[in-house]
Amino acid sequence: MVRDRRLCDEPLPVVIRSPTMNAPRLALISLQNTTIDFGVRYVAAAAVQAGISVEILWLCREPSQRLSQRETDVLIEWIDGQSCGLVGMGLMSIHFSLAVDVTRAIQDRLSIPVIWGGIHPILAPEPCLDHADYVCAGDGEEAVPALMRALSAGQTQPDIPNIWYRRDDGIHMSRRELVDDLNAWPPPHYDLTHQAILEGDHIVTGSETLFRTKMPWSHGRHYVISSRGCPHQCTYCCNSALQTLFGKAHAIRIRTVANLMKEITDIIDHFPFSHAFAIMDDSFFFKPPGWIEAFCDAFASVNAGFGVLIHPRSVSRERMQMLVNAGLIGVQMGLQSGSDTTSRTIYHRHEPVSDFIRAAGVLDEFMDRLLVRTYDVIVDNPFETDADRAETVHVLSRLNKPFHLDLFSLTLYPGTALYDRARDLTGNTGMMRAEDKNYLDIQPTMLNRLTWLTHTTPGTLIRFFLKHRHACWCVALFHLFDFGWERGGRVCLRWMKRTGLRLMFRMGSRRDNRNVIMRGEPR
Repeated sequence: MVRDRRLCDEPLPVVIRSPTMNAPRLALISLQNTTIDFGVRYVAAAAVQAGISVEILWLCREPSQRLSQRETDVLIEWIDGQSCGLVGMGLMSIHFSLAVDVTRAIQDRLSIPVIWGGIHPILAPEPCLDHADYVCAGDGEEAVPALMRALSAGQTQPDIPNIWYRRDDGIHMSRRELVDDLNAWPPPHYDLTHQAILEGDHIVTGSETLFRTKMPWSHGRHYVISSRGCPHQCTYCCNSALQTLFGKAHAIRIRTVANLMKEITDIIDHFPFSHAFAIMDDSFFFKPPGWIEAFCDAFASVNAGFGVLIHPRSVSRERMQMLVNAGLIGVQMGLQSGSDTTSRTIYHRHEPVSDFIRAAGVLDEFMDRLLVRTYDVIVDNPFETDADRAETVHVLSRLNKPFHLDLFSLTLYPGTALYDRARDLTGNTGMMRAEDKNYLDIQPTMLNRLTWLTHTTPGTLIRFFLKHRHACWCVALFHLFDFGWERGGRVCLRWMKRTGLRLMFRMGSRRDNRNVIMRGEPR
């Protein structure tokens, strides 16, 4: 079930203060390795708007890094000291084991109910209820505050949309709901006085400096979203499963330009160190007519840069020129596979690889303005052949440098078509299940390594190794090159370069550097 909400007349500022400390608080725990976590921040903002005090704890650890006994004790002490009426966790599939550990510790030592939310509980709510007391099976901005109110009134089994739980007679499955109007929600919660970070075996109260160090890649980069969802139906992606649950008509939900820009300008006012914005939409170009133009006009007045995720078929020279003029400094685009067979028959990506090559050529024309061009590739796919994998290496080896690569090991998410295909073919999904693997753990094969090296190594050398990869002498020569130069000499040179740039940056004016980097303006 999907329903619309009326647009708020007065958007709330980014920094929101908890209205009261007397009522039971909502404690939210982020399991992610950074302080981005849109889900936790949006639910926190909605709860505060509903009059609920919220405390957030960021674990900031890799999913495979389990809690030590001392860390668990510190976590439980923190929760116990917050007078919480409910503990919430947002998780992706990769965080499943960590979520189980944290939940079990809370349930064993505290009489506080635990609710799970996020993409994994939405796609697989029943298995999650083997561990959590409640599961949010849809949007949580209304559901979690409603559950807090019910628990405060002594109702432990309320009928609230999106809230599922176990009863003696089975699972209570309330109706699932989405909210089409994303403008109805307040912006993400950034009140640092009610946030803390687990640092080693102690908890540190949130500060601007501390949170900057927990942002990935760049301390001056801030993360926002202008839409939720994606209209495509790639078989490996959770967005295709969401379309099955909620319907294709609601595959993508979009904020207005005014609503997004209000958040961006508020962030710059409250966190002036922010000089770039990563817009984390799954596909930025899927907007209604006029949206991109209006955004470019609005963002051009902001003294910052921005980056977006794009789809190859949506790239055009005119559109890229407009975005670059507005401050675009980085793009991320998916190839996934250089094999048309893999793309069409396995991933259901119907655009040919030639579309990606054409789009990459358009991006080449803006090489002097785009600081970052990242291409996504899926590896470790047991459904494709070595010939398919070699095609990927071949395509990447002919791209113009510089570019960066993000490699992802194929992971099966519940509810996706590829998950069902693997289960039907083999009877189980094995270690490819999202709960059992880290999608960043790449198998150490020669083809995977060649794929990675395409962004740093001359294409002729890559294709030479690719052509003779079955010969023993080529394997030996490749490993000599890889370990001697790529993992040795190049790493040392990269360290020297980064150290020099840091020194130069400290010597100059931060504002002047931002102008040069973000706008290409003269000093």
